[in-house]
This record gives sequence, structure tokens and C-alpha cells, in this order.
Amino acid sequence: GQWFIGIGKFKNTQTILSKPLVEANSCFSAFAAYKLEKITQTECRFMSENESRQKVSSLQPFIDRYEPKSISRQMAFNYCLKEQANASIVIASQAYSFLGMDKSRFTDRYERL
Repeated sequence: GQWFIGIGKFKNTQTILSKPLVEANSCFSAFAAYKLEKITQTECRFMSENESRQKVSSLQPFIDRYEPKSISRQMAFNYCLKEQANASIVIASQAYSFLGMDKSRFTDRYERL
């Protein structure tokens, strides 16, 4: 999956809009939809940051690289699904929930909907 942290909003938006679906390591700050069968195949659930650091080993490379101040429950859940159910996390670029940056600062984001 793609890392979008530290790239910049404009570059992220260009990358996401270039394809109908863009694989990501985690996705948050918008609408999320999950396949129920992926969740039921695992022991993944929303958990505290301390618990996720102990139970979701695939989070460690992200923590080591970016040294985040905190880990969200959503991120830990996504990493857990990838780890335990080989789930894919994707961003649907044409979904109405994706409100990336427009090239023009004069275009209202609602005009794109």
C-alpha cells in the first residue's frame, strides 16, 4: 500500500485522483466501509493505543518510521485487518466522501460533487 503521510495534500490528491481505487496502508478522516467477513475472520476490534501497540505487530514499522504522538483506533483496526485477514485498504477516488484539494483555490469543494 501507499504511504500518504508526509507527502503533502496536493500530491496526495493528485495520486488518489489518478486511479479509481488507490491501495493505502490505512485510511481515515472520511467514510469507511468494511467487508463483514474480513472482520469476523479476525480478533480485530477498536482498542486502546496501549493494547494496539501490544497486539498489532504490523504497526511497529509505522511507529518506528514516523514516531506519531498517538495511534488512532481506526489505524490500529485497519492494520489489524491487514495483518490477520490480509485485507486491502483502498481509497475510492470518485466517492463523494473524498474531498481532496482542487487545483484551483477558487473552486468550492462542493462544486465537484
